[in-house]
Amino acid sequence: MFYVDSVEHTFEGDTQRIYITLRAGYFNSYLYYRRQKAIEERDIGRKDYHTMSDYELRKELEIGRYR
Repeated sequence: MFYVDSVEHTFEGDTQRIYITLRAGYFNSYLYYRRQKAIEERDIGRKDYHTMSDYELRKELEIGRYR
């Protein structure tokens, strides 16, 4: 399963490009909130945000059974 993580639109001349970023797993609004909070508080970097899976993020932030 995958879910849409972000959608970006760009215009170049007469061309519109739409970039859709998918993430593996199921959307979890709590995990989304914690990910955004961790980025804002610099607990994880933006690079980690794009490379970490949801399971790695839970372990890094000690969420749920990963405490």
